[in-house]
Amino acid sequence: AWDHLRQVHRYVIAGEPNETRELVKALDRRGITIARAGYWIAYKVSFLSEERVKIASDDVVRVTEYQRLADAAGPSLLRIQTEPCENADRIEVWYVCLAGN
Repeated sequence: AWDHLRQVHRYVIAGEPNETRELVKALDRRGITIARAGYWIAYKVSFLSEERVKIASDDVVRVTEYQRLADAAGPSLLRIQTEPCENADRIEVWYVCLAGN
């Protein structure tokens, strides 16, 4: 019973941390609507944001429209990555960088 109570507390009362949801919230707050990232983060952020934030994939093309939007953004395009970059904005475990960095 104690284990069940701990799980109820963890998931219902306290809530389980969700780094991807925090990333979506931060992107929304910053007004970021288009970026580029690896396939899985592109998929998750686009889904969790209900496509308010459209993330083009670096590797496997998921949504052609997102790729076109990212290409049209030019030098202002942001990239979400796990490696640090110059002048990065760190959000949870990710770095938001200019795509050229």
